Amino acid sequence: MMAMRLLRPSWLVDINEIAALKLVALEPGLARTGACTRQCVIERDDALAEKVPLLKQALADRSSRGWSAFVKRYRQEMRAPEKVRLLSLLAALSHQTSFSVGCYCEDEAHCHRSVLRELLRDQGATIV
Repeated sequence: MMAMRLLRPSWLVDINEIAALKLVALEPGLARTGACTRQCVIERDDALAEKVPLLKQALADRSSRGWSAFVKRYRQEMRAPEKVRLLSLLAALSHQTSFSVGCYCEDEAHCHRSVLRELLRDQGATIV
């Protein structure tokens, strides 16, 4: 938005060099990446790929066929009961407050964010 001059903040803080935000942390049942972790770091992390294979698939194949396979697998993963409960909670929350879901994918048309938006809409979320 800043590149298109839609936002002109008074202050801009560059957080790119904060080491604590460049993490890839693997714990039992959990994988975390920091806000400033570069995509190339994520793509090359074999332990992360083993823990979250869908992530590696999403980053590796950007063809139309690869994207379709990713969407199918992502939707399948999001059918798990605990994930459906979370989607329902977020959908309900969207009726009471504003929140955003973001990531650093360059092309929203080939980003999990677009699929997540559809899943939230399917749960009755208010999408602005």
